[in-house]
Amino acid sequence: MDQREGFLFKETQSTPGLSWFLLAVLALSFAVLQLEPGLSRSGGSVALFLLILWAAVGFVFSSFTVEVDKQSIRVHLRGGFFRKQFPVSEAVEVGVEELNPFLGFGVRYRSGLFVFRLNAGPVVRVRFANGDVLLISHPRAEDLARAISTAMWLSRRAG
Repeated sequence: MDQREGFLFKETQSTPGLSWFLLAVLALSFAVLQLEPGLSRSGGSVALFLLILWAAVGFVFSSFTVEVDKQSIRVHLRGGFFRKQFPVSEAVEVGVEELNPFLGFGVRYRSGLFVFRLNAGPVVRVRFANGDVLLISHPRAEDLARAISTAMWLSRRAG
């Protein structure tokens, strides 16, 4: 717990596996462009575009921050991309579970389901009073769930 800043939980995790995956996709894309006849003239421009695109995606997804304080749960990727804040006062249930890795990775919003899953392993599931569900993958899922539970208790006690 980082009490100096008022956080019950604050951690930034890096996602080196994703960076290696993006680098492999970039290398494969570049190889296809160089080997494909007829693309030689525009291949350099396309390769440069892909390099910039994959570098930007790799940069954004290279780190993931979760913060929990007495008022909210905040999640965001590097540079503040995909920033989302959830009020702790509306959380009604928190738990840790394992999800099938074949369900995919990434950041998704879908009709009341918010998913921040950048690595395999346990996820923290938070259910809110309005029916929304937040899923956050984290290597320290138990600690994160405990911090959210503490924030929920503090919120109810104060309110």
